[in-house]
Amino acid sequence: MTRSVSSPLKAAADQIEEVRGCCKDGLQAIPSADRAKFKPINMRLLKASLDIDKSVKDRYPEASRWDYAVEYAGKVYFVEVHGATEGEVQKVIEKGRWLKEWLRERAEKISDIKADAPFFWVPTSGNQILKTSPKMKLLAQEGIALTNVWRVNEN
Repeated sequence: MTRSVSSPLKAAADQIEEVRGCCKDGLQAIPSADRAKFKPINMRLLKASLDIDKSVKDRYPEASRWDYAVEYAGKVYFVEVHGATEGEVQKVIEKGRWLKEWLRERAEKISDIKADAPFFWVPTSGNQILKTSPKMKLLAQEGIALTNVWRVNEN
């Protein structure tokens, strides 16, 4: 028998009709192809995950949906696994804007427990965007951090 982990993300998601029952323990909601992109400092602090894209796809079929939410050390982080070229920056920004609107309009309970700097873009295979590129400034203005793997410290 699998023991369910106490999770603020799970509790919040279960109060939101469109993602009720979709939050899973640990990284179970993340497809296996993307799990290697998640490297938490302390795996025991990673309590839950939610595949936002898959969960709301039927409700928002034309939207640029964000991929995942993960709970780590009691806070929620949002991770987009997507090709990282300069041509994709605007698409990821649009996904981030959709996510922020969704959090504000439909998922306030999840928004209430998000981390201070919660938005991450992890490249599917290598980052082709230079740190000095004007596109990096656009990402920073949107609060999106581009990083090779998702990893945060406990505090």
